[in-house]
Amino acid sequence: MKIKRVSIYGFRNIEAAFLSPSESLNVLWGLNGQGKTNFLEAIYTTLRAKSFRPYSQKADWFPLNNEINSKSEISIELENSSGFITEVKMFSNSQGRWEHALNQKKTNPHKLRTKIPIVVFSPDDHAMIRGAPEMRRDYYDEVLSDVCPGYAEVLDRFEESLKSRNKILKRESEKAFREFTEELKAWTDIFVKCAWELCELRTELWPQFASRFEKLGKSLFQGLGVLQKITWESDFKGSKRPTIEELKVFILKDIEKDLVTGWTHRGPHRDDIKIQLDGVEARTSASQGQARLCALLLKWLHADWIMEDLNEIPIFLIDDLSSELDALRRRKLLELTQSINGQIFVSTTEPVLVDLNPISEYTKIFVEKGGFLVKNP
Repeated sequence: MKIKRVSIYGFRNIEAAFLSPSESLNVLWGLNGQGKTNFLEAIYTTLRAKSFRPYSQKADWFPLNNEINSKSEISIELENSSGFITEVKMFSNSQGRWEHALNQKKTNPHKLRTKIPIVVFSPDDHAMIRGAPEMRRDYYDEVLSDVCPGYAEVLDRFEESLKSRNKILKRESEKAFREFTEELKAWTDIFVKCAWELCELRTELWPQFASRFEKLGKSLFQGLGVLQKITWESDFKGSKRPTIEELKVFILKDIEKDLVTGWTHRGPHRDDIKIQLDGVEARTSASQGQARLCALLLKWLHADWIMEDLNEIPIFLIDDLSSELDALRRRKLLELTQSINGQIFVSTTEPVLVDLNPISEYTKIFVEKGGFLVKNP
């Protein structure tokens, strides 16, 4: 998959920008705060309806006070490996809400996943290794949503059921006399069913994920003398694949605690991925460099699985390459993407930080105050 053209109107600090990128490497460079990451975010939000940046709010994508807010939109023209052209748009409607269109027809962003694969590397990725379990769950869900048809819909149903159950629990927690009401029982049954469906898919796909991690890890960690291991830790402590009845009993064990606190304590929203380096948990023992390398491994696993299952090369977005990896790993990442003929968008404060020697085709794009100036080699 390659991006042929990008048009941006009114996204964050980018008032109007147009780009016909290189099919190989595109280096966006300039001082901090000029719009390099905004450009990458514009591409990602158009194709995924969410941001890769922490704490990014949808209300910030199209500023309400923007003078050209009435025509705020992003349009991306893409070509797949078969030469088929696709146009995706994200735009702000008259009510200030964002919508998506695929080839001029409104669409659900979930439908874009299997059509347009995309993988992001960012400076915050290392937090997947050393941060809270939520970040590792989100990553696993992102991968499975891309490679397993229907997974995103199952995940959506689970999250909606969790949200609805927690809303009722919150209301009960504020009462003097808390009850396991008929409404709560009904939503608990719905939540259990959705949780079981999610558990089934996560457990079924885990062996493939773990096998890929081990195989790719041997390549990326080669020469470092580090033995890596990955395991899935389900919140359900019984069998690895509980029946729906077993899962319900497990969840209801904490019903009193749920009623008091106003939220659901048990379920797949409490699962975690555990990574070990030389037998020690990476979350607490990994150095900054090891954490970044593990994060690179996870992101490359994502790309590798997409390429094999969807038979399509994803688009690569690499934000702030200089802070994400050291010189050796930067070169390794670019070599990997070049070896599969992937299209790459890199942001950096200095082009010299990107080793362009082994790359025959690339485009330098100077970014200043949300505007672009293309400088071909």
